[in-house]
Amino acid sequence: MLRRAILFLIFLFMCSSLFKTAAQESDSAKVYRMEEIKITGKKIFPGTMTIPAEKDDIEKLLNGNGAAFIRKGVYIAHDIYMDGFKRAEVNILIDGERYHPACPNRMDAPLSRINPSDLESFEIVKTGNELQSSIAGSINLQRRKPGENFMYDAGFYYNAGAENAFDFYGALDKNKNRLSFRISQGSPYKNGEDKSFKDLYGYKDNYRYTLGDVTYMAEFGKLNIGAGFSYTENVSFPYLQMDEINSKVFNVNAGYDDLKFYLNYTDHNMDNSLRASYSSMKMQSLAKNLTIGIKNSFAEIFVRNWKIDNKIEMPMMNMIINNPAIPDITQYEGNVTHKMEYKGIQLSGKAGLSYFRVGNEERLSFYSPLYSDVKSSRFFVNLGVAAGYQTVLGGNILTGVLADAASANPEMEAMYIGLKRAPGKPLWSGNPNLSQPVKYAARVFAAAANTKIELYYSWVFNYNGLTKRSAANVSYLTYENTNAAIYGINLNTSTKYVDGDISYTIGENTLTKQPLAEIAPLTAFIKLKSPVYSGFSVYFAGYYNDAQMRVDQLLNERATGSWYRLDAGMGYTYNSLLIAAEVSNLTNQNYTRHLSFTRDPFASGASVFEPGMAFRLSIRYSGSELF
Repeated sequence: MLRRAILFLIFLFMCSSLFKTAAQESDSAKVYRMEEIKITGKKIFPGTMTIPAEKDDIEKLLNGNGAAFIRKGVYIAHDIYMDGFKRAEVNILIDGERYHPACPNRMDAPLSRINPSDLESFEIVKTGNELQSSIAGSINLQRRKPGENFMYDAGFYYNAGAENAFDFYGALDKNKNRLSFRISQGSPYKNGEDKSFKDLYGYKDNYRYTLGDVTYMAEFGKLNIGAGFSYTENVSFPYLQMDEINSKVFNVNAGYDDLKFYLNYTDHNMDNSLRASYSSMKMQSLAKNLTIGIKNSFAEIFVRNWKIDNKIEMPMMNMIINNPAIPDITQYEGNVTHKMEYKGIQLSGKAGLSYFRVGNEERLSFYSPLYSDVKSSRFFVNLGVAAGYQTVLGGNILTGVLADAASANPEMEAMYIGLKRAPGKPLWSGNPNLSQPVKYAARVFAAAANTKIELYYSWVFNYNGLTKRSAANVSYLTYENTNAAIYGINLNTSTKYVDGDISYTIGENTLTKQPLAEIAPLTAFIKLKSPVYSGFSVYFAGYYNDAQMRVDQLLNERATGSWYRLDAGMGYTYNSLLIAAEVSNLTNQNYTRHLSFTRDPFASGASVFEPGMAFRLSIRYSGSELF
């Protein structure tokens, strides 16, 4: 009953807010709505939005408006989902630099690992026509520029209760130079029944994870440079059969005016040495990813090289399996874009070329039982075009429509991954002959002051999906081209005292008439905020996820039950000092989010529970003086 009440209150408030504002005629409302499409001080394309990053909890910042995190393990083990799309369908960028995970299971997705002191905003793009968009868009984490005057920004938080972790980060600015750092450590959390990872998922112990990061940035007139290094260790992923034992990420960049050069390199090691099953079956994957790119506001060229070597050893069976899981693939890609406006219609287009080359050509024989005429190279033409129009109705309601069409190369993993697994499990094979997906989409929206409703529909021709195949009495999980429809609604509001969000997506394979895998259920959120009195404020928040019964039965995807969660917090602000105490999951609910159990090659099949009741104390200060 409480769950339905939370959902009803959110919907009622949002609708009343939209229609109440529509009846107002104040000039201030008009100005605010026009600012909504000029958030960064420049006119942005419909379907693009920028969110200021004012908090250190990135997970909460990105949850809403159709976007969500997919939890695969501990605090820093998240991946992204957006309006039914995920993985490589949504590009992840940091300051316009492409960051490709080295892990095929996306253990090292960069979203939750950036230093909060560096972060200024998120730019979310939901179309495929932008320069660095994938077929469904992109998320660009934008760092703030180094300051001229002396300034420091430092933050600390500590989690207790179901979660035991701390995070300490900071940055020092002077003369357009910034040095920032972050260190985070913690133990795997406990669920609502006070059970640990060791109790639930077969770990030998509850191993503490470590994250460290250091970044340097500087500006010298129009010239800017930057470098960074991050390290993670013992990051538990119960969603998978292996864990991130260590990862090292190096990056350098340099730019002049609008031109930027960047390089990032990831060395990723995952195995199952933290699990109790390690003595009977040892698994390890060593992955390396290098990305080098050069870009400006209208063109980019980048090269990516990806290689994974996997080893499975079963001592009792005297068996060793060596897999070139990603056989040294190099991708070359170039894109250009152009934007214009014609009679109030905003137009944008992108054109690009992608070329893939297999370095380990001996591995091509692995795919031959399923696919004939497998070639060592592939070539794709990537195109994107979009048109958007928006107008103000009745002096108060901003309405708009957006249509876009885009094509993109298939995901590298979907084409070339190859794994022979333990006896009794199907082989996992990429499909080197995949055709590139093509998306046709439309969005309509209406916004009044702080409230916005959005309807969207995407039809994807040659959608890349998993399927079961067999050849020569051998079972395979592989990829195929199919057609898919993804459509839904986003309703969100943000006022002085209330924030709210409702999102619902339906995905369907239009050829098999089966639901698409990995589609989030109906989600809702409401946050009630008090007025600030003498620097003090409080909030109460409610989260609700409906059950997801629309699952892909052909892939044995599991249904997930509904759940709700209540949070509360109190904050105190004095000048640039912020102190906050928060409680998440007040009623200690024991629940899991909807996950897919077949999309990742080493998925464990375990339902990953969310944390039970946890307490969080956070302190943050920014300024040039202590107080």
